[in-house]
Parts: sequence; structure tokens; C-alpha cells
Amino acid sequence: MKNISKFINEQLISEHFVNCHTPEDMKKYANDVWKLLTKSYEYCGGMAGMDSVEQLIDETTLWKLVRKEGRIVACIVYNNKRGGRKACYAGTDGTELGIQSLKKIMVEDNLLPDRQAWGEYSGKAVSTMFNQGAMPVKAEIAQEIMKDKEFLEIKPDGYYYTRKIGGHPHTKLMMGNPRGKVDVPEQVRQKLKELARKYDADDKTDSKLLDNK
Repeated sequence: MKNISKFINEQLISEHFVNCHTPEDMKKYANDVWKLLTKSYEYCGGMAGMDSVEQLIDETTLWKLVRKEGRIVACIVYNNKRGGRKACYAGTDGTELGIQSLKKIMVEDNLLPDRQAWGEYSGKAVSTMFNQGAMPVKAEIAQEIMKDKEFLEIKPDGYYYTRKIGGHPHTKLMMGNPRGKVDVPEQVRQKLKELARKYDADDKTDSKLLDNK
């Protein structure tokens, strides 16, 4: 029997990567991408701040898609409105092939500093990004990069911050290399992983309280 890792690698080689840079390109895949992303974000109540596929097209500038046999198995959508390449949303079709394809894109983003790729993460996504080689960015730098956004709080750890997304406060951690590659000590990374679970639980509790008012 063929080794499963070898099989997945062979499948990855035969995948077709698609980059969509214009609204016209995005519209060709819009319905499939929207279905994949909404399914991927069901676990956390949906894509915060994103209400329609039209808004997704309007507010993003690059879609990286992975296709296999005519279907989208993984994608990341970005915008470059604040410098660098911000990963806004990412998802897979739930298959092992889709998961490995998404990891491949993430690893490339994190290992190639010239891409200046970055994103805002919380909950289990923080551990996922650490596993793909991403490094945390200090909150003060995040605030400089997103100077058009209102920061409600910078946490005592100096990395996490809270800002409003979709009308509700969310605690996030910027990760990536918006200003070049920076190495952070392992003990700091472990602490930030632990805090991700705490802040995610706090956000969900606060959200329920707001919804009940």
C-alpha cells in the first residue's frame, strides 16, 4: 500500500495554483471560494466583518487558490491596503489534501520575508501559524501598521491587542513578517499559545453578553 505522506505529496505536485489579482478574476471562482470560507469559519460563528461575497471581492486584492480536478481545495485571500500582504481569511474543503495545500501556502508566506505577509489571528489559529513558522509581531507595530483602526486595548504581554471587528471587540495577535523576519524566543511563543486560548474564551463570553443586551 502506498504511504499516505507520499500519496499526498504526489497530489500536491499535480495541483493547480491560481492567483486572482482583479475583481474579474475573482468573480470566476467567487461562489466556490465563498462556500469554502463560510464552511471553514462555521466553528467560530462566521467570518467577522464579512457579510457577502461582493464585500469579499471589494475589500481584498489577491486570492491564492489551490484547485484539484476542477474544485477549490484551499484558499487564502489577502489585501495590500496597509502595506505588505495581509491574510484576511483562509480555508480548506476539509480534506487532507486541502489542509496540506493551505499549509504549503502558509509556510511559503512565512519563510519568504520579501512577501511581507502578515495576518491577525486568535484561538487555535495562533498555534497553527506558529506550527507553520510564523512569528508574532509586537502590538505597537500592529498599531502603526493599522493606524486607521481603533485599538481598544493592548494586553500586558505586549503582543495581543483588542479592536472592534464587525462591531464587536476581538482580541488578536499579528503574526508574520510585515517588516522582515524576526525570531522570538521559544518561551515567549509558548506563553502566547497559552494566552490565545484564554483570550479566545474571554472574547466568546463577552460576545454572548453583548448579544444578550
